[in-house]
Amino acid sequence: MAGGGSFRATSLPSCNAVKPSRRSLQLVVLGPVLALMIAAGGALYFLVLRSAGEFADASIRANLDALARSAFLIADAEVDRQDREGRAGNEQAAPLYQLNARMRFEDFAREQGVGLIVEVDGAANFVTGVSKADAEAILHLARTAGARRLELPNGHETYVRPIAFSPWNWRLILVRDAKAFEALVAEVRIIYVGSAAAFLLITSLLVVWLHQVLVRPIYGIAADFGAGRAPEYRGITELEFLSNSIHQMMDSLTAKTLHLETTLQSMSDGIAVFDAEMRLVAWNQHYVRLYRYPPGLVRAGESFADIMRYNVDRGDYGPGDPDAQLAGIVERARTLNPPRFEIDRADGTSMEVRRAPMPDGGFVTTYTDITDRKQAARLEAANEAKSQFLQNMSHDLRKPVTAIIEDVRLFLDADGDNPTDEQRRNLENIQTSAQHLLGMVDGLLEMSRIEAGQVEVRPEAVDVEVLARQAVRVIEPAANAKGVNVKTRMEAELRVNTDPRLLSRILINLVGNAADYTAEGSITVSTRRSGSNVEVEVADTGVGIPEEKLGIIFEKFQQVKPWAGVRKPGVGLGLGLAISREFARLLGGKIAVESTLGKGSVFTVSVPIEFSGVNR
Repeated sequence: MAGGGSFRATSLPSCNAVKPSRRSLQLVVLGPVLALMIAAGGALYFLVLRSAGEFADASIRANLDALARSAFLIADAEVDRQDREGRAGNEQAAPLYQLNARMRFEDFAREQGVGLIVEVDGAANFVTGVSKADAEAILHLARTAGARRLELPNGHETYVRPIAFSPWNWRLILVRDAKAFEALVAEVRIIYVGSAAAFLLITSLLVVWLHQVLVRPIYGIAADFGAGRAPEYRGITELEFLSNSIHQMMDSLTAKTLHLETTLQSMSDGIAVFDAEMRLVAWNQHYVRLYRYPPGLVRAGESFADIMRYNVDRGDYGPGDPDAQLAGIVERARTLNPPRFEIDRADGTSMEVRRAPMPDGGFVTTYTDITDRKQAARLEAANEAKSQFLQNMSHDLRKPVTAIIEDVRLFLDADGDNPTDEQRRNLENIQTSAQHLLGMVDGLLEMSRIEAGQVEVRPEAVDVEVLARQAVRVIEPAANAKGVNVKTRMEAELRVNTDPRLLSRILINLVGNAADYTAEGSITVSTRRSGSNVEVEVADTGVGIPEEKLGIIFEKFQQVKPWAGVRKPGVGLGLGLAISREFARLLGGKIAVESTLGKGSVFTVSVPIEFSGVNR
């Protein structure tokens, strides 16, 4: 088990558990099977004989019924011929037709192998196929017994079928010897007994053969598997397939066990699995590290209560009765109620615990360190409170500052007493400072609106060159006053679908920064198409930005201090680039910067030609 042991696969049965046993095979399997086959064969034998007898009896009776109808038709045909020849009712001609019927009866009886008796007035008038003595006995028994199977005085058994022929007042009796029945049953008996004997012999040989070629190899394969060895059987194709399949399954099981252990060990959460008796069966090392357990405490078979006792004694669950705390912890784990909860431990860390039931009645517990998450939640709440505070404060500050600016403007424009030059300078300084303060307040308001998600993008068709030249006109007087040359390189017909107000604010911020931090040289504003985007580049020859500052200049309240030769009016809050970056994201674009200290900077804002949503 890697890393001190954390995942245990269920052990396979030992080789002794599947050791072949001749006694077990013969007495437990073959003996009952053969006994059952013999008992079933005996019962089937009597059923077959009974069925064969019933079938033979029914067959002979049905045959006699059919023959009786045929004999009736023979006699009826002669009566019809007598009628056709115009001798119907002629008693002198009737014996001639009756004689013809008897002659045809003889042929019929000989062909069908039956006897036929014509009874007239209770006596045998005509007999064929049986002796006269038997005929007399049959007539006597038929009148007294009324059965269709008769036993004669000489010991013979016969089947009889009487049928009346009214036109001549005859009673026709068909006779068949019962030897045909006995012969059929005897034949069935011989066939069945022979077949059963052959079947039992073949079955016994097959059982012995199967035992040698199938059962023993299967026991061998099972023995290898039980001992944890990959079976190497060679012989019968199907058993080779079984052996190879088990071999592959064991290889796959080994690989999956390794993958499972690797996965378990690589998880960022602590994992512990307990069985139905609440004893530890699997875990990962992150669980041990997360709870800083000492060596030897976490081991296979350790009870959940003993492990939790260590946590309670260490103070993870705060002050209180240790026994009561432990009882509550064990009960919650046993009932999985609640399935998820959080613990603030004595060392200042926070843990999220999740439990889920296992199929065998145990449970798996996942431990997640949520200290950073909870701290981030607290920071987010604090940041939200800060943003709300800044928003409220900015609103409250804007009103008096605006009033100061307006009062100073009215005083300077008043037609009454003109202020002295010194007074005018003081008033102008107040106006400038108030306007600078108003700009900072507006920046705070804008950032608060961005953080609150209150900035709405309203895209429309925009000419990028127009916005860029408007931004240049804002800073051009101040730049020219310092001797800084402002140049433009505009690509015509650059139209985009975006929010002109937000894009204009970005460009004014970028060219304003270029003017503030450039003491000499030039500022160049360029526009161009780049694939599905439009780019506006603001390049200056100013002081540049230190490399270590490039990663933070777009963050809130971050500034690069002025360098030699740069005079930046007032002191800003460091929100201009942060606001510009957020506006660019809202437009689905971005801002990039390249800078070399002492040589200048290049800021490039890129926005999509077709606005399709906020770029997060």
